[in-house]
Amino acid sequence: MNVKGIGDKTYERILEKFGNEGAFLSAAQNMDVDSIAEIDGIGEKRAVDIVLSILGVESSAFLKTEYAERLYREILALLDSYACTRSAKNRIALLQPSKDKNRIENSLKFAQEAKALAASLALKREEITNHLKSIGKLKEPLPKFDSSRTIVVDEYDAPIVRTLSKYHSVVTADDLSSDPGLVLYAYSSGKMDTSTIENMITVPLAAPLYEIVPESAISFYISNRETLERVAAVRKALGRESCIEDALEDVDGIKKSELDIQKMDLAVRNALDRINAKLKEKVKELSISGDDLLEMMGSGMPKKIQSLYDVVIAEEGATIKEECGYAIKPFKMKYPVEIDDEEFEKEKQRIKVKADTELYYKKVKAAKQLALLRPEIEQEFREIIDFDYKFALGNFALDYDLNTPEIIGNEFNVSNGIHINLARNPKGQRISYGIGNGTNTVILTGANSGGKTTLLETFAQTCILAQMGLPVCAKGAKVAIMDELYFFSKQRSLDAGAFESFLRTFLPLVTTDTKKLILADELEAITEIGAASKIIGSFIDMMKETNSYSILVSHMAPEIHKYTDVRIDGIEAKGLDENYELIVDRTPRINYLARSTPELILRRLHAKSNGKMKEIYDRILGLFNGN
Repeated sequence: MNVKGIGDKTYERILEKFGNEGAFLSAAQNMDVDSIAEIDGIGEKRAVDIVLSILGVESSAFLKTEYAERLYREILALLDSYACTRSAKNRIALLQPSKDKNRIENSLKFAQEAKALAASLALKREEITNHLKSIGKLKEPLPKFDSSRTIVVDEYDAPIVRTLSKYHSVVTADDLSSDPGLVLYAYSSGKMDTSTIENMITVPLAAPLYEIVPESAISFYISNRETLERVAAVRKALGRESCIEDALEDVDGIKKSELDIQKMDLAVRNALDRINAKLKEKVKELSISGDDLLEMMGSGMPKKIQSLYDVVIAEEGATIKEECGYAIKPFKMKYPVEIDDEEFEKEKQRIKVKADTELYYKKVKAAKQLALLRPEIEQEFREIIDFDYKFALGNFALDYDLNTPEIIGNEFNVSNGIHINLARNPKGQRISYGIGNGTNTVILTGANSGGKTTLLETFAQTCILAQMGLPVCAKGAKVAIMDELYFFSKQRSLDAGAFESFLRTFLPLVTTDTKKLILADELEAITEIGAASKIIGSFIDMMKETNSYSILVSHMAPEIHKYTDVRIDGIEAKGLDENYELIVDRTPRINYLARSTPELILRRLHAKSNGKMKEIYDRILGLFNGN
């Protein structure tokens, strides 16, 4: 198999897990990361990479700069924080930007449904989330060996014998010990003489494993109890039916039927104390005649005392049965009364064999039902895992007020949009801005700290979210599907080698046919102002000849405009508020050269300074005022 991350040994383990290549590929296409991650030597991260490779999705084909990758990872981390189960987190890790319009629109439809679902469950959100957080993977418990039961077989060579030996001792009739405990005869030929063995249970060797070793079916429910209870609780909150509670009731019924020897010991010893106390008290009420004394000398106990013993022990025998379920009276008829330890051990062994036999039949009955229910319960579990992913996506969209964008071919427009990190801040200012419809490149100018970088990041987030098939952080948006996203962050002054490297990366963007969104923040730092304006001007001219889009933030728009005809938009600072903070309309004005704000910033610093520094700011401000 020619798939990234799968070598020959890994491929062998995949076939062992899934049976054939088709089943594996089907699991990958259904994004079943969990099943693939369970394969020895793969793990979750590698499973995610394998699934992405099979799906043909590669983020690096779309996210072309480190800054764009960072914005993508931040979105993914934000969404991941809403997922509760490991499975949902793995599903989120598979989310990658796509260029397939049908896939994007199907994902957007799913996300819209998820948001509506989350809204309908808003009042139950905390309850459901708490349950989801405690849902783990369904574990397949390892066989647990129990020496109190022996399985007798006619021959050792049956394939199932190896499996049975993981649970109990497996012998032939010739090797059966004198004290084997509960004996199961798993017959094939039926040649063993069973008449000589008491309490033997017979079952066909060809029967399902759970009919021979019922614990093989029951242990799944015991090992996964908390997860199953949480799944049932979520289903109940969602108004969905579940058979989990019935299954766990069957398991609990088995537990209640188990013999508790310690409880029996305690009941007998407590009864002993009460018997002696009652005898001591009641004997005071007896009057002993001479005939009674003669009878005692002849037979050892007068009838009156014997009758008293019988009544008291009978009363306590009834109490013992109430406390432990068995009517046993292992007492020596003497005073003080003692426990006949030898008799008590025989009685316990008799009861244990009988109880174990009865319990075995109860376990087999329950195991049949539990084995039948397991596929349905596993399906219930998968549905809740799928729900967790959908619920996480819905709550994310709900909390950040994400809305479905319109996927179109020739426009990139954000209406009442906001940077996702500001979306939950009531003071965050929304912006409406766009390019396209004949204008594919603009220069964005304006105030320092006016939000130019934030606007670029908002556009990048909108592009990434939309092409991941997720709603965007805007009241409305029109998004063209891009082949590549480039985000160039603010550059420090570059030396000659770094400048050459930058040119090798930046300028070839106009030589390929792929549709790109290019966002660049203050590229003028690449070299001296004169050279920078010529380079950027040439780039803009060449960009006009492509089907790509670019927004370039610059403080030197007039200089660039000398070399190209380009639309210049501006974010304008209108002044300072009472706290000397900038008053900025963060939505750019179209075809407007907005000046930077050095004077406003100087005034703010002047107002907040004192002493010598205030005098310095005074002198500088004087230059702006023509003094």
